[in-house]
Amino acid sequence: MVDLKSLSRPRKTLHPNDFQVYADYSFFQSRLGNCVKLREYMDVFLNKFNWNNIYETPNLYRLKLLTCMKNYSGIIQIVEEFEAAGNEYIPSYVANHIVINAYIQNSNYNRAMYYADLGIDKIDDPVYGIANKAIVLAMQGDSVSAKNNLNEILEISKYRYASTALIAAIYTALGDRETALEYLDQAIDDRDWRLMDMFEFAPFCEQCDAPWLQDIIKKMWIPIHEEELSQ
Repeated sequence: MVDLKSLSRPRKTLHPNDFQVYADYSFFQSRLGNCVKLREYMDVFLNKFNWNNIYETPNLYRLKLLTCMKNYSGIIQIVEEFEAAGNEYIPSYVANHIVINAYIQNSNYNRAMYYADLGIDKIDDPVYGIANKAIVLAMQGDSVSAKNNLNEILEISKYRYASTALIAAIYTALGDRETALEYLDQAIDDRDWRLMDMFEFAPFCEQCDAPWLQDIIKKMWIPIHEEELSQ
């Protein structure tokens, strides 16, 4: 259980111009066949936000591109080869959900839960860790436990900002699209940076072509992109 009184982290939002870069990225990420364009935008924000050093364990760049290609077995192979070589897998808040999603897509919920629990233990962000666990639970059919984790996050949100995009992901996994949409709209208003990688989380990944999620991407975009979006 998280010590709620110890939480004081402020809301993490983006300047509108920076948020636009993330919105562009999310759009091309959602079009899972357009990995070339996705790679271009990855270069943009890696350089813009000085993230060149975040080639996490395993390589973040490769994990994101493999997710774009829906090559989940490739992601699992990278992780397993990395660990088999005697390396310690250190979960991070920019990559752990990708690994969890890969195992979910391969219906290996035990391994998905292993990495979710590892994230709770190793990552200094209780909302991210608990959200990943709730998603795994919901997608394997344990809605009661998933809702318990969700309620813990909602309680945390009384003391600090909790990503509304992550909360939306949990509601999506639970099948509550109406509430998920409310939180996604709030995430746009918040300029929640987790919208950047929303399609790397299993509930959104599985519905990436759904009109209701594509509408969210449209809301993140400025009018100049409308012509390209309609193609």
